[in-house]
Amino acid sequence: MDEMGILPEFKGIAIHDRYANYFGYNCEHGLCNAHLLRDLRRLLNKTTTTGRANSSNCSKTSIKR
Repeated sequence: MDEMGILPEFKGIAIHDRYANYFGYNCEHGLCNAHLLRDLRRLLNKTTTTGRANSSNCSKTSIKR
């Protein structure tokens, strides 16, 4: 991104998939709803029969900054 000169000067809201490198840019951040839905579906598919998610699964899909 730096080589293309897109994000170093960007001052808007960057919508992205939580790729850690994006958070290094000095702009506001928003998360892509399609990626969030994908992660939520993955989490729901890993829940137990009681409907409660395994805590190890939750930590893998949590938003990291």
